[in-house]
Amino acid sequence: MTSKEFVAFLKGIALGIEGTPDEKQWSIILKRLMDVREDNDPTNINLITEIKKEVDKVTEKFRKNFPGSPPDIFM
Repeated sequence: MTSKEFVAFLKGIALGIEGTPDEKQWSIILKRLMDVREDNDPTNINLITEIKKEVDKVTEKFRKNFPGSPPDIFM
């Protein structure tokens, strides 16, 4: 499934359910998200991997170190 097909799938899900998805519906959405691949991408990287990389970039600065660890020093 391409990203455009996933967007069409997600729009259908949004129209078909009221409110927020329940646990079963989220598992279906995540399963479909794992199947997204771009045909024109030579590396054919999984979309969920790319999303995780971007989220990790943002959340990295909010992670807490264990007590007694040295501070981060940036120069």
